[in-house]
Amino acid sequence: MVLNYIGCKYRLLHHIHKVIEENIDIKDNLTFCDLFAGTGTVGKSMFHKYNWKIIANDIELYSYMLNKANLCLNITENISKFHEKILSRLNNKDYKEGIIYQQYTASGSKLNSDYVRLFFKDENGLIIDTILDEIKNSNLTKDEKELLYASLIIAVDNVANITSVYGSFLKSLKKTSLKNLNYKLINEKVSDKNKVYRKDALDMLDNEYDIIYIDPPYNNRQYGANYGFLNIIAGLENFEIYGKTGLVKNYNKSKFSSRKTVKSQFESLIDKIRAKYIIVSYSNEGIISYQELLNIFNKKGDCKVYQIPHYKFISNSVKDKNKIIEYLFLIKNLNI
Repeated sequence: MVLNYIGCKYRLLHHIHKVIEENIDIKDNLTFCDLFAGTGTVGKSMFHKYNWKIIANDIELYSYMLNKANLCLNITENISKFHEKILSRLNNKDYKEGIIYQQYTASGSKLNSDYVRLFFKDENGLIIDTILDEIKNSNLTKDEKELLYASLIIAVDNVANITSVYGSFLKSLKKTSLKNLNYKLINEKVSDKNKVYRKDALDMLDNEYDIIYIDPPYNNRQYGANYGFLNIIAGLENFEIYGKTGLVKNYNKSKFSSRKTVKSQFESLIDKIRAKYIIVSYSNEGIISYQELLNIFNKKGDCKVYQIPHYKFISNSVKDKNKIIEYLFLIKNLNI
């Protein structure tokens, strides 16, 4: 399942595969680092297609959970039994009211907030709260809880009353948001050779990789603000929310989303990388220019550029009418 996620590369995967296959000797034992992993679409595709060792990293908690579930975690007997217990409780409508119902549904927010919010229908708010309560108060292992949280993130996104971000909601419930949440377990091909981290990107560059893929934020929209709600679904604790749409306070702010810092961040990142091949995704609508990027990349090695026209992402079901250009930069590091 692909989340409604700005910057998701699902529709560009075949272009990324083509660039790799035209320039890199494909071997089974390569290590591929997805430095800004997001929902994990690219890393997961490299694992499934080439059986490479995947190192996935992202600073956001929800991303960490999703990538762990998609690359590393098996469904254990404990998880299966626990999942059945949750489904039985939901079937009996034995709901636990919590922050999702109180702050992100119309009925709950009318009573508990200065703002009326319509991210979910009332019953789905109660369902989400009940599942979160069960996971948080269980005696399961950290890994088992992470798979359950990741599965809940997918289920929540399927019924959220949004277009693509959690920084706003629709004025009335759309068709998919009227359905009851369907809580299924993520069940992917995984391997213990894959590793997932939750670090600043620069802190991941002490190690050497065969291929490193970089897909940073392109513009001044902060992912931490737009998707911080998913961190609540991932079990975030000790947080506050604010404003009309219930944004999570003190969210992670990326220096790649600031005109003042994006160039220096790219320079530091590229300079520190120890990988034979570097692949960078960027947009012609990004806040650093094509020429500035090219100047930075050419200092590292031989750089090829591929231009891919495509439609701007709005949601999984809606396309913008105007095409934009996605740049794929392939840099062969001359120092390795």
